[in-house]
Amino acid sequence: MMSLEATRHLWSARTEPRRRTYAAGIYAHVLDRWGIVYDQPIVLNERQAGVAIEGVERYNRSEDRIRLSLLAVDSPGYSSGAMSVAKLLGFDLCPRLHDLRERKLYLPTGFQVPEGIERATVKRLSRKAIRAGWDDLMRVVASIRAGRIGADVALRLLGSAAQGDPAYRAADHLGRPWGATAHGHQEARAHRACEPRHRLRGTRTRLIACVVNDPESPA
Repeated sequence: MMSLEATRHLWSARTEPRRRTYAAGIYAHVLDRWGIVYDQPIVLNERQAGVAIEGVERYNRSEDRIRLSLLAVDSPGYSSGAMSVAKLLGFDLCPRLHDLRERKLYLPTGFQVPEGIERATVKRLSRKAIRAGWDDLMRVVASIRAGRIGADVALRLLGSAAQGDPAYRAADHLGRPWGATAHGHQEARAHRACEPRHRLRGTRTRLIACVVNDPESPA
């Protein structure tokens, strides 16, 4: 995501924390060969999980393209609910796993594990919550797949303000294990393999922002 200077009259403009000026966010999806396949204006300082999923879903709707199966995202583009929605749509989010030592393996309540890994587990995963909200969650995913609602809007409705909603609880509990299981570590390794591209993409983003925000200054 990059921020571009904007007039304060733009509905999506917010104060950019570093420059202290009004700016709007642009979230771009870039392939491993540097092709920008989708970009979308967003509001600064908001979670980016919804727009991240929306870009992949729009790209995968075309029948003449190879479907994307992995999307590397930073921490603002990751949440348990987003992991669930992305998985049900047929691809994986690969977030940066910060503080890996503090991450635990989420397991169903009452699940028996060997004593040696007991301290690394959290038995707060509710299968009852997943079953209770499964139908509602599948309706949300089906609506995204059919194009009746954007993933950015759906994830906003399934945000923390929806605590207590069956679909929110189902998505949250279903996505918790994928952040710390062996599958999650495999995705983290895939993210680290893309790290050089991320650094170059950051350089490109700063160059674009420099040209757009101050076109008369030398690059």
